Amino acid sequence: MSLKKLLYPTKEKIIVDVLLSIFLTALSLSLPSLGIQKVLVELKIFEKFFNTFLGLILTIIIYYPLTAGLLHMYKLLTKDNLPYKKPEKINKKDATWAVLFILLLNPLSISGIYSTAFYVNNEVIQEPCGLEIIRFTENSQAKLSGIRTGEIITEANNFKIKAKEDLTNFLEKAKPGQYVSITTTIEDYRIKIIQDPFTKKNILGVIIEEHYCKRLPKVNN
Repeated sequence: MSLKKLLYPTKEKIIVDVLLSIFLTALSLSLPSLGIQKVLVELKIFEKFFNTFLGLILTIIIYYPLTAGLLHMYKLLTKDNLPYKKPEKINKKDATWAVLFILLLNPLSISGIYSTAFYVNNEVIQEPCGLEIIRFTENSQAKLSGIRTGEIITEANNFKIKAKEDLTNFLEKAKPGQYVSITTTIEDYRIKIIQDPFTKKNILGVIIEEHYCKRLPKVNN
């Protein structure tokens, strides 16, 4: 068996891969700690369906080598228990590939690789430098003020806004009905703070994500 044959799609591999991917997708959607639920809540119905479907397809592709490796090792480990089947000659190279797929492409390893890359990119190479407006909520006071999607919030009442927690802390100290000055990379806006009818938290009526800039070297005084 060659690496090409090891990865060659068969009905058995595809079925196991799809079932494994459906399970992992459902598991990731059910765990609040991953934050996927919070992201999906902010999307429209079509966007929720599209993003979930796209995530499933990507999961099927990413975990296919893992499925191929698991099935290959399963056959090697159980061949002695299936006397009616012709025993396969163990190919050390193929077994090594299968083990590598299992070790490197399992959910824990992929999660660890992603988390490490995310941390290095966003905490070492770059840093948050504002909040980009992606869309507006219903009855958005921010939208009424004239602010547009794509603008990046950098200040609120002269208070520096770099990360999401900066805006959260600012809104927690504000009062519903209060007008605040929001500064973006384009201009200043006067926006009325309202309460979310469900969470009872103060909001501006915007869906945001952190905008990252290259981290500047620290200057020693």
